[in-house]
Amino acid sequence: MPIIAPDDGGPRDIIANCRNGLLVNTLNPTDIANALKDALSDKKRWRNWSKNGIANVRRHYTWDAHVAKYVKDVSKLLHKERKRLRRQYAAAQHTEWVPISLTEKMIISDIDNTLLGDKQGLEELLTWLRTHANTVSFGVATGRTLESAIKVLKKWRVPMPDTLITSVGSEINYWPSLRPDQGWSNHIRHRWRREALAEALQSIPGLTLQAPENQREFKLSYLVTPAHMPPLEELYHHLHQQNLHAKLIYSHEQFLDVLPERASKGLAVRYLSYKWGLSLHNFLVAGDSGNDEEMLVGDTLAVVVGNHSPELEPLRGLEQMYFADNTYARGILEGVEYYDFAQ
Repeated sequence: MPIIAPDDGGPRDIIANCRNGLLVNTLNPTDIANALKDALSDKKRWRNWSKNGIANVRRHYTWDAHVAKYVKDVSKLLHKERKRLRRQYAAAQHTEWVPISLTEKMIISDIDNTLLGDKQGLEELLTWLRTHANTVSFGVATGRTLESAIKVLKKWRVPMPDTLITSVGSEINYWPSLRPDQGWSNHIRHRWRREALAEALQSIPGLTLQAPENQREFKLSYLVTPAHMPPLEELYHHLHQQNLHAKLIYSHEQFLDVLPERASKGLAVRYLSYKWGLSLHNFLVAGDSGNDEEMLVGDTLAVVVGNHSPELEPLRGLEQMYFADNTYARGILEGVEYYDFAQ
């Protein structure tokens, strides 16, 4: 039955939830009379109100509905508490101070051609990071080794990031101790057979192992001759035939990185999100090339800088995927402003 109810207190919520009547000033008889006349004069609306009332009373005002809402609200609180406890536990595992455990947001950027490339833009970004250091931590995600990343950051006079994801996401280290995240290493070790993979790829045309300093425990890196290298699908098939499992990252039409199937820049970011209890929506990630793609297409806020490689163009138009006009670090800042990330 449709209702005419006082425009006060509980009836406001009932009408808003059930959409089955009108609210009136019950101290004014004329208003009540007009509302009744209005309600009775439109048969179609009367029928809609009746249907709405039956459906929405079941949805909002039965014991089952109350229980479902209660369980949903409690689940949210428990989820929030679990995240808090995870952050507390993770911090306890690190004897050194880890900034990410104290902040609510994080920016993670690729190094080459994203963070670095424009000195003035870089200084503007570093100034922004210093200003927001109490709420936003900073990390890099790069194909470089840890040693190479530190070297180039020092060359550009970039203060050490709080977190360094290196070797295409196969290593995570925290400043200042630079100890590896052992939990991440244990996680990606699953089904990783480095020597067998190297042997299986040894005879593949178009692949040449990079210098020894570019090889890591959880990464094999190759130089590529594109005209001779088989398609990635064939490489995956070749490995699967030998019961080998790996992730192949092809970038800049000249590099191929072979990683554990659980490793990548994007998966490393997701690991940080889970470990430190930060929502993925509180991560802003920035990149410029194909080896950033998986990191960019997660549930994070993604920024593709203006000087990006053509291989990222297919990402244009995706949700939470911002293509900046500005290049390098200024492109990151443009993305920060676009997402209003400081708030």
